[in-house]
Amino acid sequence: MPDQKKKPIFISIDPTDTGYECNVLPPIDMPKVESYAVALTMAYGMVKAAIEDPSWVFDYGIDAMHEQKDKLSISFEEILKRRRERLN
Repeated sequence: MPDQKKKPIFISIDPTDTGYECNVLPPIDMPKVESYAVALTMAYGMVKAAIEDPSWVFDYGIDAMHEQKDKLSISFEEILKRRRERLN
């Protein structure tokens, strides 16, 4: 899939009358490859964190808006490395 345009997985955060609503919106024709499975799992984790501990996620968002980072992405290999380290 390196030559194809990657299909994003979106996280939707919508204001409601009583707070907010969070959803994971994977592409309809999402490829069945490991990198998408990892990204989808991360998206669901982000939504779970926002629902269960919104003040932590809000504070983390404030920190992120104030920090200027050169690297705003992480490689798939780095994610797998960290995952393997946690499992061992």
